Amino acid sequence: MGPLLRQRTVRALRRVGHVTDDIRVNVLGPVELIINGERKPLGSASVLAKVLALLALGPEAGLPAARLTGLVWKERTVQDPENSLQRAMTRLRQAGLGDRLPSERDGKYRLDLRADQVDARSLRATADALGGDSLPSDAELDAALALWRGEPAQDAGIAPSFGAAAQDARRRLIAERLKRARPRILILDDKVGDKIAKLLGDYNCTVLTSIEDFWPVADQLDELFDAALVDLHLSEDDVGAEGLAAVDALRNRSSVPTVLMTFKPQEGSLDGLMRRYNLFGFFVKSGNTPSGDFTRLRELVAELLSDGASQLLVQRLDEDLARCERRASLRIRMHGDSSIAKRQMERDVDEVRHLIRIGGELASVRAAMAAFTRRWLPEDG
Repeated sequence: MGPLLRQRTVRALRRVGHVTDDIRVNVLGPVELIINGERKPLGSASVLAKVLALLALGPEAGLPAARLTGLVWKERTVQDPENSLQRAMTRLRQAGLGDRLPSERDGKYRLDLRADQVDARSLRATADALGGDSLPSDAELDAALALWRGEPAQDAGIAPSFGAAAQDARRRLIAERLKRARPRILILDDKVGDKIAKLLGDYNCTVLTSIEDFWPVADQLDELFDAALVDLHLSEDDVGAEGLAAVDALRNRSSVPTVLMTFKPQEGSLDGLMRRYNLFGFFVKSGNTPSGDFTRLRELVAELLSDGASQLLVQRLDEDLARCERRASLRIRMHGDSSIAKRQMERDVDEVRHLIRIGGELASVRAAMAAFTRRWLPEDG
C-alpha cells in the first residue's frame, strides 16, 4: 500500500470510528470532547453532551442502557429512546471516540478512558492522593487545579452530589497549594512546640519533640524548611547538649536561618553562642507551658523569614572570620609552627573571604567556615 493510499485509509477509518487518537473529556464546566487538541461540537445541553458526560463519570463496568436513557431524557417523552441512544453512540464514535466507545454488551454501555483523560476524575484522583504515601508534586497540583473551568454542568445530567464532591476535591487541592506556598518552619521543642505552631498559624510548621526525630531530616534541611526554631533543652535532665547538636547540624549542613530558644538562659553574654552556631537570634521563653507568652517570638520569626536574614548571617560570618584569623595566627605562634603553616592559613582565609565577597550562598559560606575552623581551630569543634 502506497503512502497516499495509506493516508486515505487512515482518514476513512477515523471517519467511521475505528482508529482512536488522543482523547480528553472535560465536564468541569461545559462538557467538551477534545480529540488531538481539537474541540468537537456537542452543544452544551445536547443528547451527545449528556451521554458523553454520564459515561465519562460512570462506573468502569458501564451503565445499563435503561439507566442511561432515563438519565438522558428523564421526564421527557421520547419515541424509541433505545434507537435515539444508538444514534447518539454512533455520532460520538464518528466524532473520534471510535473503539473507546464499544457496542452495547451485557445491556451496558461504557467509555474506555483512563482517569487522567477525564478532567473531573483526574482532579479527584489528585486530591485523594493527598492522603497517601506518595504526595502529588507542585506541578501535579497546579495541573489538577488548572482543570477547573467551572461547576460541572447539571444540564448535562451531572448530579449535584458529583458537583459537590468535585468542589470538595478542588478545595483540598487549593488548601494544599497554599500550605506549600507558606514558609516552612521546623520547630524542635519537647514542651511547647504545638503551642508555637498554633501561634505561627500563618506558616507551614513541622513540630518535632526530640533529637531522635530530628536526625532523619538532618540531611534534607534546605529541601524541607525555610527556618528553624530549636529548644536548647530537649529533656528534663538535658544541659543543652541535644539542642546544641541540632543547631550545630543546622549550621554545618544547611542555609536554614535558626533561632535558639530556652526557658533557662545561660549566664553572661550570648554573643559567643550566636557566633559559634551562626544563629539569627536567641529567644528566652516567658514560660515552658502552653500558657506562656510567645508574642515576641512571632515578631522574631517574621524577621527570621525576611529577605535580609541570610545576608545578615553571612555578614556575621564575615565579621567572625577576622576574629578566627587572629586566633589561628596566635595558635600557630604558640605551637611553634612554621611560616609555611601561616601562609597556608592565610590562603584559607582568603578563600573563605572571596566566597563571602562574591555573594556565596549561606550554606556554602557556612561549610567553608566550618572547614577552616576544623583545620585551624580544632578546639572549637
